[in-house]
Amino acid sequence: MTSSERRVNRSEIPQIAVGLYLEAVAARNSLKAVALANEDGLLVAGIGGGYNLDWLAALGPICASGSGMNASIGTLVEDVTGGEDLFASAVDVGGYTMYLTSVGARVARQRDAAEALRRILAN
Repeated sequence: MTSSERRVNRSEIPQIAVGLYLEAVAARNSLKAVALANEDGLLVAGIGGGYNLDWLAALGPICASGSGMNASIGTLVEDVTGGEDLFASAVDVGGYTMYLTSVGARVARQRDAAEALRRILAN
């Protein structure tokens, strides 16, 4: 992405800026969907047509910790992802635990992602 493309894809509104950032992350990592959730699993922002981003966000805290995984959660993961691989991880965003949950591949360079999200959400 050139610097001129990055300038076109910016917003001063944090929620829109996070969405634009996640769109770029999805493109760079060949993700089918990605959701950013707060500690409670509530959707902050996400990208990925055809996927229920609210459910994807809700699965983040459960799947990232590995606790609470059972047959019902496994079935829910299958339903939400359409059988695709789900990846979830906790990221520290300015002292707050947030969750990146993706379908199809893992979000690479998570420290960089956490720092970018911190800068965006600090506004």
